[in-house]
Amino acid sequence: MALSTTTTTTVVNTAPTPVVIAQPTVTVVSLGRHPVTMTCPMCKATVTTRIRSECGMGSWLICLVLFLLGLELCCWLPLIIPSCQDTAHFCPNCNHHLGTKAMC
Repeated sequence: MALSTTTTTTVVNTAPTPVVIAQPTVTVVSLGRHPVTMTCPMCKATVTTRIRSECGMGSWLICLVLFLLGLELCCWLPLIIPSCQDTAHFCPNCNHHLGTKAMC
């Protein structure tokens, strides 16, 4: 006795559902020696940055060069002159560090 099996297959053609992914936009702001207006990524407020001068690698390098040139009496000047220092930008609302403009 032979058994026969019949299988019916139904194919349903379904198109894939499109998926929409919203990506955040990134705005590049050029940081300089002066305050800039930008949107803080932390608190999302549009602010004018608060700046602070800091001694960076460039300040110490100039100090070392002046010392090696025999100018010991004025080698400390790059450590107090703001144009010889790095400029750090902060959000005035949440105090988030937004970036640093290096002296060099």
